[in-house]
Amino acid sequence: MLNTEFSKRELAFPHLCFITKVNFSSWSNAGKGTTSLYKLDWDEFDRNLAKRIGHDLPYKALPDAYEEQVKSLRFAISHNYRQGISHYSNLAQVERNRSWPYDTMVRDICLNVVAEAIRVAFFLLKDCTYDQETGGFDRSEDRSLFDNMLVWRFWVHQTGRGTVWRKADLDHLELLSGYIEEHDPERANRVREFLQNMREHADSWEAHHPSPIDEVEIEVE
Repeated sequence: MLNTEFSKRELAFPHLCFITKVNFSSWSNAGKGTTSLYKLDWDEFDRNLAKRIGHDLPYKALPDAYEEQVKSLRFAISHNYRQGISHYSNLAQVERNRSWPYDTMVRDICLNVVAEAIRVAFFLLKDCTYDQETGGFDRSEDRSLFDNMLVWRFWVHQTGRGTVWRKADLDHLELLSGYIEEHDPERANRVREFLQNMREHADSWEAHHPSPIDEVEIEVE
């Protein structure tokens, strides 16, 4: 998505790799449209992060089942979507590198735009998820959680562990679960299972590096 060369303040981004051109039914009434198919290179992303911290990453980013799912995702991305993804990725990098000469509370509020830009970039990417069986956009039940998984995967080794849950918008997903229950109990069960699995996974990190649950992100000046 962006270059993978970075200083201590810069964010690392997974590279969006072109795979091939594919037929794409969703953009053609006759089923004859084509588009470019991409994937994210999470292995290179992890190597770059390990290089930055000087040792192997201390714990798995996601539970195994979700990790496999995230790495298997393919994206059919139009030119307009590529522009949007690039815009918000670059916005996050620019705001991350900006100097904020304020106290900690004000600085953290200013940095909210970074997390929001990342969330929008991955939401746009999620919206392009490709279904290899149908040759169109993914319409599976799990699709609604893909952006949460992607954002979590992005932040987990780049921010304080106590902030990953919020940046991946899982606190909001928890609040929504009651509303979802009223309209789609089956989906609500999947959301609760996902949240429980993610919470248990996050709790397992304490075996590697105990830290207070309210740990905040620390900017390196």
